[in-house]
Amino acid sequence: IAELKPSGNEVGMGRLVHLDPTIAELKPSGNADFVALSDTGCYRSCDHLLLSSVSNWGGSAFEMAAHVLYGSGCPAEADYCAALSRVGCSLADLEKAVLAAACAQPAGAVDGVYPDRAMSIDGLAFEPHHRKLYDQLWSLAAGVS
Repeated sequence: IAELKPSGNEVGMGRLVHLDPTIAELKPSGNADFVALSDTGCYRSCDHLLLSSVSNWGGSAFEMAAHVLYGSGCPAEADYCAALSRVGCSLADLEKAVLAAACAQPAGAVDGVYPDRAMSIDGLAFEPHHRKLYDQLWSLAAGVS
């Protein structure tokens, strides 16, 4: 079982509670609006836990790590990193296009922290915050593969 967790309120965070019981009383960012881990019922553990402050970032880091580890054995038609490179795009370009499509009508997805912000995830605008991290992940993966 593998879990990608952004803030500590999901299944899998029990992995940390088993390591140190005092973690159960922590709150994300120390924010009074959040409840302690012990109150969310997240005592369920997992085999491997990947923490990230934004779940999209954790998922993309996992993708790029998989590309580095297994990309050379991937059939050419399934290697989306190579396909993006061939057309002059990067991970950041792809993520921005996906976000724009999700925010477009009729779906009209909104930021979970600030619903009035366009092109924002977890309260952070895509430019420059998300782009900077995606560019770094892309650079790391491209430098190894």
